[in-house]
Amino acid sequence: PVRAQPVRVAPQIDAQGNRSITLTVAPEPPKGWKLNDLLPLKWELEASGDTGPVDAAALRRVTTVSKPKGPFTVTVPLSGGDGTTELLLIVETGICSLTEGECRPSSAAIRIPVAIADDGKPVGAVNLPLPRVAGAGGLPGREFFR
Repeated sequence: PVRAQPVRVAPQIDAQGNRSITLTVAPEPPKGWKLNDLLPLKWELEASGDTGPVDAAALRRVTTVSKPKGPFTVTVPLSGGDGTTELLLIVETGICSLTEGECRPSSAAIRIPVAIADDGKPVGAVNLPLPRVAGAGGLPGREFFR
């Protein structure tokens, strides 16, 4: 997987006192291609280990963006305390050629090292390059990204 630059981020606290961080993910199709907005984009987020500042158990689910057109947000629940963790974001979607009328599946993963600190800054967009072709046999499984 691609490795993002480490980010240092302050947690947000909602009205119920729940702590989280928000990442904006910007999928980047190859030059001459675009996201296929007729297919859903699916993403899954994992945290390295079950201990640390991220609520790893709350992440183990697939989320669908029904009509992807560009960046989307990912809310990461925190378990409490400051610290550092590495997130693994796996994205599966479709891309279409701007000139050939061809569409195909694409998937990518990115590791995002995140430091949780009260003096952190908001995270800018996490750019995620999408490959022109998926792995042999279709979209790779989670083991492909390890």
